[in-house]
Amino acid sequence: MSSVGTFRTVHATLPTLVTRNDGQPTVDVGTTEAEIDLESPVCGVVAALLAAEGETVDVGADLIVLADDAVDGERYLADAG
Repeated sequence: MSSVGTFRTVHATLPTLVTRNDGQPTVDVGTTEAEIDLESPVCGVVAALLAAEGETVDVGADLIVLADDAVDGERYLADAG
């Protein structure tokens, strides 16, 4: 089993509202074994991307930050500096 994968595509730009399991992929990831479209597990606003498209990341790594709303997203980005 792979311990790293590639962050392939971001379907949600900053700041985009995403909804839980709406049938639309939020990001695509891939390993040597599989290509996977991931939907958002929760509703929220995409506040930050933690990896760039094409970047190799550890399996299980956080890829995006979802905030409750745009205000929380701006607060997260300000705190992250």
